[in-house]
Amino acid sequence: MTFKEFLGQVYEKYVVWPKLYIDLSRMISINLEGKSVLDVGCDLGNISRFVKRRGAAKVVGFDINKDNIIKAKARNKGISFFVVDATKICLRSGMFDVVICSEVIEHIKNDYAVFHEISRLLKRGGYLFLTTPDLNTHKKMSRIIGKDEFLKRLCHVRFGYTLE
Repeated sequence: MTFKEFLGQVYEKYVVWPKLYIDLSRMISINLEGKSVLDVGCDLGNISRFVKRRGAAKVVGFDINKDNIIKAKARNKGISFFVVDATKICLRSGMFDVVICSEVIEHIKNDYAVFHEISRLLKRGGYLFLTTPDLNTHKKMSRIIGKDEFLKRLCHVRFGYTLE
């Protein structure tokens, strides 16, 4: 393993994921009792499990990766998981009180289509919890391992987002 590969693994394991779960637990401070929740880009279902434990009545997780969905189903009982392209979700409008889209949009070329689907699926007055990598943090890591290698390793289609 090269030094660059090592740094990439350290960054992901000790910087990105622990911070993300701390931020999500702070961010999702609403009462989830009886709520319906959609986890877009659910990966292995960790966030889906988190909201189910917080009292959500119905939790649905979508991911485009079939292997991740198989693992999510095996690890998380009482949660529905499906292989779905987030740009084309075949569900009726206004089904969910809460939509979580965490660390997903930077992987999708047509991010506007994802935002359209999310807004369509949210009930009026619903909540969207959206996270995406911090551009400044990415810039620091990319200086060490190189921008192209950094994007390739994380499977990102864009370098990051800003508030503009």
